[in-house]
Amino acid sequence: MIYGYFKVEDNVTHLEAYGKLKRKRMNKNKNPNGNIIVTGNGRYNRRGDNGTHKDRFEGIKENYVIGDRKDYEFLLDRNGRPTPKFSKLSDSFLPMLKKVFKTNKDSVYSIIGRKGRVLSEGQVKQLLVWLRK
Repeated sequence: MIYGYFKVEDNVTHLEAYGKLKRKRMNKNKNPNGNIIVTGNGRYNRRGDNGTHKDRFEGIKENYVIGDRKDYEFLLDRNGRPTPKFSKLSDSFLPMLKKVFKTNKDSVYSIIGRKGRVLSEGQVKQLLVWLRK
């Protein structure tokens, strides 16, 4: 299932994101918790993250993707309700995956698999044309 898409506006470190996006900082008293996993000095935010990403911190801290606020769409709206556009596309999802990946497999799972697949730039463009109908 496609849960949404967004155009990448910027890719920065978590420390840079900490300075730019106050609402995305991890805060133990906030729900939902943010997803910037550093403190103001760039160290791992153990208190906010509860140790969840501690073993992967060194790899994660270097990349924080910021989405374009004008070029995105998600399966659910801000109130948690399905968007009509994505609901209409659900019946054509499997045929579209077959086309994009040039396969005759009969299930989404058999096409994408457990660990997902990497899309080429051309495949991404194909999916975006379909999603933006």
